[in-house]
Amino acid sequence: MQSLHIQVANVPLRAAREQPGSGGSSPGSSEVQVAAQEQQQLGGEDAAVFSFADQSARSWGIFAVLLTGVLALLYPVWIAPGQGLGDDFIAALSSLSSDSSVVILAILAVFAAAHSGLAYLRPYGEELVGARAYRVVFALVSLPLAIAAVVYFIDHRYDGVPLWNIRGIPGVHEAVWSLSLLSFYFLYPSTFNILEVAAVDEPKLHMWETGIMRITRHPQMVGQAIWCFAHTAWIGSSFMVVTSLGLMAHHLFGCWHGDYRLKRKYGDAFEAVKSRTSTLPFAAILEGRQQLPKDYYKEFLRGPYLLLLPFCVGTYLAHPLMQRASYFLGCISTTMRPAMMLLCLAAFAAAASAQNYTLLTLDDLPYQTTDFEPSIDNMTMVFHWTRHSNAFVNNLNNLILPVCPELGGKPLIELVRAVGTTKKCNKAQLEILGIKAGVRGRCPAIKPECETLVKNNAGGLWNHALFFLHNLAPAGSQNFESDASQWLKDAMWDTFGSLDDFKTQFSAAAASVFGSGWAWVVVDDGELKIVTTPNQDNPLLGNAPAKGLPILGLDVWEHAHYLKYYNVRADYIAAFYDVINWKGVSDLYAAALQGADSYDELDVLTPAANWQ
Repeated sequence: MQSLHIQVANVPLRAAREQPGSGGSSPGSSEVQVAAQEQQQLGGEDAAVFSFADQSARSWGIFAVLLTGVLALLYPVWIAPGQGLGDDFIAALSSLSSDSSVVILAILAVFAAAHSGLAYLRPYGEELVGARAYRVVFALVSLPLAIAAVVYFIDHRYDGVPLWNIRGIPGVHEAVWSLSLLSFYFLYPSTFNILEVAAVDEPKLHMWETGIMRITRHPQMVGQAIWCFAHTAWIGSSFMVVTSLGLMAHHLFGCWHGDYRLKRKYGDAFEAVKSRTSTLPFAAILEGRQQLPKDYYKEFLRGPYLLLLPFCVGTYLAHPLMQRASYFLGCISTTMRPAMMLLCLAAFAAAASAQNYTLLTLDDLPYQTTDFEPSIDNMTMVFHWTRHSNAFVNNLNNLILPVCPELGGKPLIELVRAVGTTKKCNKAQLEILGIKAGVRGRCPAIKPECETLVKNNAGGLWNHALFFLHNLAPAGSQNFESDASQWLKDAMWDTFGSLDDFKTQFSAAAASVFGSGWAWVVVDDGELKIVTTPNQDNPLLGNAPAKGLPILGLDVWEHAHYLKYYNVRADYIAAFYDVINWKGVSDLYAAALQGADSYDELDVLTPAANWQ
């Protein structure tokens, strides 16, 4: 395949044959000698033979300097939002069509033409300017185009028609991860010298014949096919299908083009290698044209292959960072070769949030679900927390964060507050959202395709966490007079007249909610107010009609009371006053009086310490 490859230093077979026959050097040199003796019959090179003794500190130092220099140049010239040329490149191709599937095909076509075209011209270019200089030209053209493709893919991967959604099925995530790991073992070991990629060592067109090459002569095509299958199954959008078809078209062309280039350079030697290998995995082995050595596994117990596992784990853990950064940069895809990914991750890290991307989890309740009877029955407590509340967590993890990964790692209250608000953004982000001239520099804080999902699920999770973890205490364990703070009692009396008057007003508000929703006591400008919201809305939403900092909330959806009270909401509301955690409400009130910043520091998903 004619793509940039990750390479780890190699010693080719013909070089190995020049090694002294006697032992006594480093273990790496012994490996080279053994490999040379075992592979004398091969016409190609022995892949992934690595000797620490042959490494040069000077070469790796030059590599580090070059990497730093490329990053320093790449970010302002191509990546920087509103400044780099990447914005203009994406905008130009986006003008071809409003359909993102058409745009990604155009981006891939430009990348394929530049990448494969420069690979075809390599012999002429190297003759003209030298191998190292031509590799630099190759990288300066291919790398920015690859970054653009990556960012656009990440930002649009859920576009188009949703074809299926299997992400919530147990075992699917593990299967996708396993296939992705397997794909890396095909994608990246086709060449093995990263110093050649960086032109520190003189770049060469190698003809490898061992390791993964025994299974398939074109491992990158096979790896790309595995990667596309896994990610298409996971994402399930028509955009992902189109992207996979575009990637596979380029890689299938690369099979022919790679053979053509090797034939052009190696002639009959390549024909001999071709006769012992196959494009279709395992075909040459099954047909008897490829005889695997008895110790074939040893060809994989070498540095370049062994490094793939930590590299894949690191790449997997870096996915959310790439996703949030790609949205921030407004540019895009995870089909990058490792050399590209190394550059991109470093550049993206400079712009991405420092927060860790962690999936939300729902802990067990800090009390027994039977502790609230007779006010709230055990079955309602169990179903309400483990089923309804947990559904919000699953939806956030499996539906929202994959579509809007830039939200990953943000505090729950920040998600809730972002609903209905806007933020500054660059031209590329405006175009991604379809916002034309007339709206300058502002776009939704949450992408439109996620905003309703975030409001319903992040809002629902926050509401239920406040209700279960901060507003409830076991039946009979607390009462207003002895457990509410004096500040809260004074505020209640000043605002409502008495506890009974508060109950009357709060009960009337809760009963007035049409259909499903919540009744709240909030602090607004230091004063207590009773407000209501529909569905899973709450007063913290950026576009909430009635704003405030909630200190007490009552869920009046039917699922909160139907098993015990059926459709008699008034009885459920009356029973609620027997299970209020007045200590927790007092703590929330004290935080709210100090302002929104102090209030927001409270982690609503952490149970109140004084619910007993």
